[in-house]
Amino acid sequence: MKPFRSLKLWIYGAGGQGREVVQLVSDINRLSPSWEILGFLDESEQIQGRMVSGYPVLHPYSALAQTDWDETRLIFAIGSSQTKTIVAGKIEEAFPLVRYASLYHPAAVISESAQISEGCIVAAHTVVSTDVRLGRHVLINYGATVGHDSAIGDYGSILPGARVSGHVQIGHAGDIGAGSVILQGLRIGSDTVIGAGAVVTRSLPGGCTVVGVPAKPIKREKE
Repeated sequence: MKPFRSLKLWIYGAGGQGREVVQLVSDINRLSPSWEILGFLDESEQIQGRMVSGYPVLHPYSALAQTDWDETRLIFAIGSSQTKTIVAGKIEEAFPLVRYASLYHPAAVISESAQISEGCIVAAHTVVSTDVRLGRHVLINYGATVGHDSAIGDYGSILPGARVSGHVQIGHAGDIGAGSVILQGLRIGSDTVIGAGAVVTRSLPGGCTVVGVPAKPIKREKE
């Protein structure tokens, strides 16, 4: 039997989500030493060279160019689905051999039948129920629940306390706000933003933003 070997980890994003990943890794390592954090990667020159939560913040491209992917993994600690999609596209174009971590908190309830793709974060006190499918780089944040037979598309973010009922289909890069509720069997299009506390009672097209109870669309500000 081969001895257990921990993997090294880069955390992309040195903001609040990144610091939460440090705590998540610490909680995982208490039960089984699995990860050695190398540091944070962040494109902001204002933060590069600083220490955050005891780890250095480095320029992403310089650090990743020297990374041995046989023993190292990357995780995106980015709350915004749209930002995460853009960053991941750049990284995968520049570093096609990149390999990703998937991090599950010991206090998360994850069904054995759930299918979870690479790069996902499942935080404490969450539920990923029977036959759920999570795409690549999905974030299930503190206290959120995903009901049976639901599917979350790549880069989606289910924020703290959100409730996704059973048989819900959420497209690519959906931002599901804190404390929001999506009723059973609905379809949510790609790039949709659901505001905090909203209750979604109807299926939604892609690219819309909804708020309120029941949730209604609002116009997005021009970028």
